[in-house]
Amino acid sequence: MKLKRILSLSICAFLLVLNLLGCSDIQSDYYEVHVIVVDEELFYYINPDDGKDTLSAKYLGVGESQFIYLYQPIEDSEFSYEQFFTTIQSHYVEEDVRTGKLYVLSTDEIDNQITQFYIDKSVWESNQT
Repeated sequence: MKLKRILSLSICAFLLVLNLLGCSDIQSDYYEVHVIVVDEELFYYINPDDGKDTLSAKYLGVGESQFIYLYQPIEDSEFSYEQFFTTIQSHYVEEDVRTGKLYVLSTDEIDNQITQFYIDKSVWESNQT
């Protein structure tokens, strides 16, 4: 009887450990952060048209806080301060160790700022004519 109880508890513990190991691959939504050089300074931005990527936390390396903008690059045109862009302030940017790409964790705050970006850009464009 005691052997059955020990065996039963061992099997339960083994199954619990297997279940916890299977949950260790935490995935979240991220926005890719692009970098260009503007007036000899690095300009970190998210292109809101890119959408989100789902990444595993185990592939993200050490990062740092960066001041990030929302900006839609214009094809065949260099960045200019006359183009429409806005800021989303400083956020923690992490590097995907497999690709070297930079990412920022998606949050409700950033999602709301992207929605506002499209509204503001539409107003800005209508005032340009």
